[in-house]
Amino acid sequence: MGLLDRIGRALRGDADEGPGAAAEGGTPGAPADAALVEELRAFVAERSDGKLAAADVDPAQHLFDSGYVDSLSSLGLLAFVEERTGVAVSEVDLVSRFNTLDALARHVRERAGA
Repeated sequence: MGLLDRIGRALRGDADEGPGAAAEGGTPGAPADAALVEELRAFVAERSDGKLAAADVDPAQHLFDSGYVDSLSSLGLLAFVEERTGVAVSEVDLVSRFNTLDALARHVRERAGA
């Protein structure tokens, strides 16, 4: 099972989340958040046309103010999130409420668990 499959299963709360699913942080949902944040960092870096490495993307920084995404690339990010997790996030929410990768990952986990 690949990383994206494990993330999806963890976000949906499927029983077999794989080894180490509850190990990080000791908080239910934390591993899913961390794994999703890493996937989002990789996605943003990939879309930067070589300007950023995933390690350079700070998940606590404002996505738009930092220049990680713009109006066009944000649509790709939202499509990626929905495709990978099944959770749709509106452009308005991305700009106004979930404008860091950390906030976006938390929101996705909460929605997927609801």
